[in-house]
Amino acid sequence: MQIMITNLPSDASAESVTRLLHEELGLGAAHDITMAPGLGERVAALFSLDASDAAVHALIDKLNGYHWQGRTLGASHASMFKE
Repeated sequence: MQIMITNLPSDASAESVTRLLHEELGLGAAHDITMAPGLGERVAALFSLDASDAAVHALIDKLNGYHWQGRTLGASHASMFKE
């Protein structure tokens, strides 16, 4: 499943989001992290997580309102079409 994290700091990178997910949140299974620069300060990241629906929803609940680098993050399930 794919998850979108929003309201990231403008200087966030795939590497810093990887550290957030792997080290701070213990999500070693998070992979394929892609940054979406957005407009101005509306930076987002999309990543994949191989987990059950319940685990994904629990993570989304944890990320919503999570304070990181001076920002309050948002998160949601993202549906992306594959070719």
